[in-house]
Amino acid sequence: MSDFDVQGFLAALRGVDSSALATPHAGLNYESAEIAGLPAEWTLPEDVATDPEAAVMYLHGGGYVAGSPDVCRLATSRIALGLGVRVIAPDYRLAPEHPFPAAHEDVLAVYRELIAAQGVRPEKFAVAGDSAGASLAVSLIADARESGLPMPACGTRSRVPSSRRWSARSCRVAECTRGTPDTRRSTATFAGSHPCSSRLRDTTSATTTGSVWRRRPARRG
Repeated sequence: MSDFDVQGFLAALRGVDSSALATPHAGLNYESAEIAGLPAEWTLPEDVATDPEAAVMYLHGGGYVAGSPDVCRLATSRIALGLGVRVIAPDYRLAPEHPFPAAHEDVLAVYRELIAAQGVRPEKFAVAGDSAGASLAVSLIADARESGLPMPACGTRSRVPSSRRWSARSCRVAECTRGTPDTRRSTATFAGSHPCSSRLRDTTSATTTGSVWRRRPARRG
């Protein structure tokens, strides 16, 4: 992609009018917050006594190079209303200004603060996302495990970038960015000069079943 105009691509993608997606929904409050040094947005059901120990983290899509918490309000609103739970959407850092692994580090930092300082219990925590956010959701579960943190209770995803195997041994940027030209371009922009690593892994490594996955119960005996 030596002739690829990164700045032109970013300008076009980030210039899309997404104001309709940020429309507030009835029966909900939207509150700005800062968690682990990152801007974030809480979506809270009105007139519902939510469990302070429970939360869902929703990670927006945008090819790792675009998007923000407010443009995923349709998803966060449906989750909050449907489950009667608080939903947090962090504004993780974007490439190319902040290439891999910045977004992964941000998501893990938010999870760490939620369970360590804000009273959220891992067994009452779920993570979800769409597109690039879905990939980050899968990685959060694996990264929590590898960091020695309690794993989230469960998660759900949609449109995770497709690849049979995402690993340091077998995967390079050109091999793991299958899909549309824009998918390949945005993922390569996200990776920067960093080769794909174990964080960009096969989605099944987080114990996925269909579009929902859960922690494996601890072995007994």
